[in-house]
Amino acid sequence: MLVWSGCAGKKAPPSAPWLTDARVQGQQADWARLYPRDTGLPPTTTAERGRSAALETSWAARLEMEHDFPAWWEQAPFARRFYPLPSLDREVLEADRLRIRDWFVQQGWIEAAVALTIEPDPTWWGEHAERKQPGSAWRAVFVVVPGRRWSVSRVAMQGAEPLPSTLRQQLDAQLPTPRPHYTGSNRADAEDGLWHTLASHGYPRPYVTSVLIPDDPTGPRDRRTATLLFHVDAGTAATFGPLEFQGLEVLDRGRLHRAIRPRFAPGDPWDVRQVEALAYQLDRLPAFATVRVKPGQPTISGDVPVQVKVSEADAGGWAPVVGVSSEASLFSVELGGRWRGNHIGRGLASAAVWGQAGYRAMPVFFGPERFFGNHGPVGHGGVEGEFFIRPLAGLSIFAATDASLDTWRGYHEANFAARAGLRWRPLRHLTMSMSPEIAWWQSFATPSQQPLYDKWFVEDSETLPEMSGMQRPRFRSQTLAVSPRLDVSYVHLDDPSDPHAGAVVLGSLVPWGMASGDPWSRASIEAHGFIPTLAERLVIAPRMSAGWMAWHGADAAQAVPTRFFAGGGRTVRGWSTRMLNPPGWDGTINDVRIGGNVLLTATMEARFRIWPQLHVISFVDTGRVWEQLQERRGPDGELLVAGVSLQDLQTSAGAGVQIPSPIGTVVTSVAVRLNKYTGLALPVAPFNVHFSLTEHF
Repeated sequence: MLVWSGCAGKKAPPSAPWLTDARVQGQQADWARLYPRDTGLPPTTTAERGRSAALETSWAARLEMEHDFPAWWEQAPFARRFYPLPSLDREVLEADRLRIRDWFVQQGWIEAAVALTIEPDPTWWGEHAERKQPGSAWRAVFVVVPGRRWSVSRVAMQGAEPLPSTLRQQLDAQLPTPRPHYTGSNRADAEDGLWHTLASHGYPRPYVTSVLIPDDPTGPRDRRTATLLFHVDAGTAATFGPLEFQGLEVLDRGRLHRAIRPRFAPGDPWDVRQVEALAYQLDRLPAFATVRVKPGQPTISGDVPVQVKVSEADAGGWAPVVGVSSEASLFSVELGGRWRGNHIGRGLASAAVWGQAGYRAMPVFFGPERFFGNHGPVGHGGVEGEFFIRPLAGLSIFAATDASLDTWRGYHEANFAARAGLRWRPLRHLTMSMSPEIAWWQSFATPSQQPLYDKWFVEDSETLPEMSGMQRPRFRSQTLAVSPRLDVSYVHLDDPSDPHAGAVVLGSLVPWGMASGDPWSRASIEAHGFIPTLAERLVIAPRMSAGWMAWHGADAAQAVPTRFFAGGGRTVRGWSTRMLNPPGWDGTINDVRIGGNVLLTATMEARFRIWPQLHVISFVDTGRVWEQLQERRGPDGELLVAGVSLQDLQTSAGAGVQIPSPIGTVVTSVAVRLNKYTGLALPVAPFNVHFSLTEHF
């Protein structure tokens, strides 16, 4: 069903002729069917020489075109755009010819000429298309005669004479210096700098333009020089007028006017920097989808109102939540919903509720450790409210509660937490929060799990046997914890459901907390990156996570929910879920998987899109958990607790299939362990197969 929904509505292939190749080259280009030996074009900078510089020129000019066709470096079928092939559109190609010429002009080849030739595609890809339909494969060749590259001999400005001398000095500082090669980007940057300088000193509607004047049009063609002349017209100086909002449908205007506190007041001299600051601050508010701030029409008194045009964000609503996970000895299904609504002024306050419930089973079907007692209900839910106390500063207060019920090997776990504090959004994609938190962690076992549970969850006074010659960690069955909590999140993705570029960073810190009378500290960070490549379908997705947890009391019994776990479909995929325990763990496949107080994992993943809704992935994972950072020894030098050692890292490699869908991402992967030594007492399967359906970022 998920695959069908992703492929529904697929467009039919367009009719021939098709455009199967496109090239930007000079008159003396040398091509080897698909890839050029030399494009015959000059480099864009004097520091670059040779074939690679010529390729960069061809590539940069190619990016200016708008026709939908593959670039020359994407001609191999595995790197092409998605089928169907684009139709040949001569009008668009002719417009692209003008765009290519304009690009060369902007780079200083002012006399450049570009010719367009459309011819049958003789490459092997064109031959393949010809066999499907004769006369269907065509190639567009843009032949460029750049001529001599012009240089700027002098830069001048006119129109600034009536302005104050201090302002003229600031305008002079924005002018570019004469360069051996003219570039349109430097010219455009100077125009922007001049405009912004005038708009920051009381002139709301300045006008800036420039012209390139040849010094001697009849001079020798091997040396072309010109004067770059800028003309400025500051217009009439003005002051700030009232703030006017457009596009508000639900948001209360009076409330918003009172809530936002711009840095300017009516009557202050006009300064575009204050307008830009207002636009930036409004853009951070979740109440608005788009924000545009501009000067209005001046009044008779010389005031210029500030017009703010917005489109309000969606009020929120319900969305399904589906979680599915499966491997050799774990089966879990959770269903639920998530609701979010903007209330009390649409975005000045918001509320969210989510919940999901299901069942998890972890049977062992074969062997001497066969066991069917690890199963039970699971559920997660929470409520959160947020109110902006300084909307333009991105400052809000929030309160949140969440609860969970989990089933794991050897025990069940019920957790509850409540927190309230301050949240700050200094940037649109960056959120920081600070809050005190109170949490209750409870672990318990069913009768069938009790023998497994009693091996790890003990009273403080009880003594446990050694674990592979080392001290065995002890876990308390219930804990009441109070702590200050700092959280940071940075989420900037081009498409949260199927990211191709961007990053996600999540961090959390408890500098000092108390858990049933014992002090503790905890820190964690998780980072995901998505790096696009020149091959349109290929995305590199690195990922890392690290964590540290410490109980400051001597030999304090620990709480399992505070520990870190590795293994499974989102960490080291060569291991089953939570199976990658610290070195020395002597449990069986059914025992409590204890995790560790130190975590380090890293992943390098490549995602290749076969179709828009079907990705093939290959990856290498490595990671481990440890009991603590540094090893601890007894009075006689015996090892009590092993510390972090990179030699303990476990690496796996594998491949899989990923299917983005409206309700989550479906991933199936197979991973093989690459290390023979595991540091565990029991043998571990050489490979693992994972299947999951999880929410997007």
